[in-house]
Amino acid sequence: MLLDESAKHGLTVYQLRGRCLEGALQIKRGDAVSGLQRIRDALDELRRTGFVLGSMVLPFTVVEGLVATGQVRAGIAAIDEALEHSERTEERWCVAEFLRTKGELLLMEGEQPAATAVEDCFLRALDVARRQSALSWELRAAMSLARLWRDRGRNKEARELLTPVCDRFTEGFATADLKAPKRLIDDLRR
Repeated sequence: MLLDESAKHGLTVYQLRGRCLEGALQIKRGDAVSGLQRIRDALDELRRTGFVLGSMVLPFTVVEGLVATGQVRAGIAAIDEALEHSERTEERWCVAEFLRTKGELLLMEGEQPAATAVEDCFLRALDVARRQSALSWELRAAMSLARLWRDRGRNKEARELLTPVCDRFTEGFATADLKAPKRLIDDLRR
């Protein structure tokens, strides 16, 4: 509908935003190559207009597409660019998730020197989420850090980190974001 209406009324910026969303949908449906290309083309045109997208959600989709096409290093670069953008624009509402995602991508690279960088990303994500009182971001960061610690044999610390975060939730227990930590906590007790 956004594409149709913006084309009908000559709203170029909205037409380009619609193409970004269409690319994101292609990535979600498993066509990462075409989706990434559609997003890149639309973003290039948006930049030429001087328009700033103003949506911090799109980088997550771009990273998803890059990872799906085996471009983990490019995904890390995209997250770094999004972090720089959030600093410049003071649009910081999802910085914790950017940091957590960067840590997960560094883990995918599998390089041993990155081990401290991974933990640092997760710890920074946790800190930002706590300062923003963003409980869902805090849970995601705690999950990532708890898995890392579990893999390093630090089960007790992982459980002590994750349990109080989960205990602060009062609803949403049927969601994947709350089911996964419960399974991990149960696993950490064994």
